[in-house]
Amino acid sequence: MRQTNVFWVGVFFGGLEFVRTLKELRGQPEEIDREKEREVEDVKSWVLRRYEQLKRGEIHDLPLRDAGVEGIVLSIPLVSIASHTNPGP
Repeated sequence: MRQTNVFWVGVFFGGLEFVRTLKELRGQPEEIDREKEREVEDVKSWVLRRYEQLKRGEIHDLPLRDAGVEGIVLSIPLVSIASHTNPGP
């Protein structure tokens, strides 16, 4: 009987340690929310800056050797936005 009690005490403390480790890995909820808010704000500011550049007619032109599939796919809407908002002389 005594060994069973020792076993369950060990299981209990192991469970407590497991829960503590999970909490540390997950981080604090406020900390995670602040990080997500910062990421969203960074993306918003980048999109707005990029849109303003396109409105002025500035097109990001990479060398072909540096272009990837996403660049080729995104070039059509970027050029259309730039040409629509800045038709030229």
